[in-house]
Amino acid sequence: MDVSLLNPEAVTLLSQVTGRDLNRQDLSPMLLFLAALMTVMLGVIVIDRRIDAAEQHRLQVLLESFVTSDHRLYALTQEMIKGIERQQVYLNPQQVLMLATPLSESERLLLIALGYEMAAADGEVDAQETMYLRAIAHRLDVHIRHITTLENGFSHQEISDPEALSQVKALLDPSFFQTVELGLSQIANNLLAALPTLPSTMET
Repeated sequence: MDVSLLNPEAVTLLSQVTGRDLNRQDLSPMLLFLAALMTVMLGVIVIDRRIDAAEQHRLQVLLESFVTSDHRLYALTQEMIKGIERQQVYLNPQQVLMLATPLSESERLLLIALGYEMAAADGEVDAQETMYLRAIAHRLDVHIRHITTLENGFSHQEISDPEALSQVKALLDPSFFQTVELGLSQIANNLLAALPTLPSTMET
């Protein structure tokens, strides 16, 4: 993550959604990643116009894997989630891109992969969720072959592009996330292990 890429408009947006007068110094890598992550997760939850209990539970579990109730950022993240919902940031691709600009290629792929995992929490990834995640992934410059690999994996379909699968696994290698304060390395490891379709014949 390159925090220096954060633009003033993103700082203003985060101030609006949290209801606080934030500056760049207030925005840690954890808070920035959570802002992008919660935006995409909320988009997945509401895009099919039904609030699924399994997806809501997955959102809470995911959030608490970063910020427990006694964490110094807990109150701020709760305010941020409410503000993202209120302003429907998840429906504005430009604002989503604005929040995700500091993220590395691997962090962006992880963000989208977690979106597909969220979409599959209720047992299936439906067409509206797929369209939403594809649109966001496109704005974040995630390669279409990587998107298709995630779609197939979380939809329990055969992954027919071993090269793309190998690239996804390489980009989500937990070693890429060890220097970030977020604890993303364990989340990346869990995500790779949870991908429903990783045929052993395709392992590299």
